[in-house]
Amino acid sequence: MGLAEDLSDVALTFECPDCSHPAVRKGSALRTIAHFKCDGCNAKVRITYPQKLAIFEKHRLLAAGDRRQQGREHYGARNNIDRAADAAEVASRPLPRAATRA
Repeated sequence: MGLAEDLSDVALTFECPDCSHPAVRKGSALRTIAHFKCDGCNAKVRITYPQKLAIFEKHRLLAAGDRRQQGREHYGARNNIDRAADAAEVASRPLPRAATRA
């Protein structure tokens, strides 16, 4: 899976584990940072590689769901079980607090 190159120029959204304030960073920036300062609570929050993987996967699944929805609208097909939407919902839950904080 990894940190997808195709999301480099995409604004990725994730939440501060302390206050749930949304943070937005480009994929290229998110790949390189180890910490971010929350605009909501001013905490310096450590962001781990597994957390980054979850953020990238969430946005990859959301993009896949958008493409599927566009295809359904184009072809008129409907599917009651949309696994991408279910996975995106799970991935959109707040990230767990990292065990170590700098």
